[in-house]
Amino acid sequence: MHPEEYREAGLDGRFSRQAVLSVLIFAALWEALSYLAPALGIPAFAIPSFARIGRSLLTITPIDVLVTLARVIGALIASFVLGVALAILMYQSQRLENYLRPMIRLFMAVPVVSWILFAVLWFRGVEFRIAFVLIAVCGPVFLIDAFDAMRNVPRELRRMVRSFRPTAARSTASWTLCAPRSRLGRRPRSRSCPRSWARTHQAGWR
Repeated sequence: MHPEEYREAGLDGRFSRQAVLSVLIFAALWEALSYLAPALGIPAFAIPSFARIGRSLLTITPIDVLVTLARVIGALIASFVLGVALAILMYQSQRLENYLRPMIRLFMAVPVVSWILFAVLWFRGVEFRIAFVLIAVCGPVFLIDAFDAMRNVPRELRRMVRSFRPTAARSTASWTLCAPRSRLGRRPRSRSCPRSWARTHQAGWR
């Protein structure tokens, strides 16, 4: 993306005065509600003050942080692998795509809070709850992105790959190599995807 487009989209790393002012107003309203919560019948833990949040953060140990990161990263890796695997299967089978796409759209329409509620009701262990929520929320997103990226590979690149007479698995691997640039709306360069395919082909895929 061009630098001017980054600035127009607000992605240049700078905050406008309106953004800073809105954050300060939100913080002030939150702090005021934290003091008014008992009078309104709201539990104190529902809207804690910033001082209480700070004290709670100080009680967190590095081991707790590492364990939480390990759980989240493991669940994200599992959802990514599962999503990409299903995307490859859908790409190879039109019938499977017709069956799975409506179900995936339905899963994506379910709010995250609902998945959290299902995880609390269905699972006892914390690890299973975290894995279930992240896979249910992130898995369909990875699947749709990977599937759309493979379908957006240009036709001339497909013809070039078919000239090597690959099998279905090797052909799918070539689409996967070129999929990231296609998903970003860019045209895969002739020096990137074809060269990657040629190197893979010369490495023993003949």
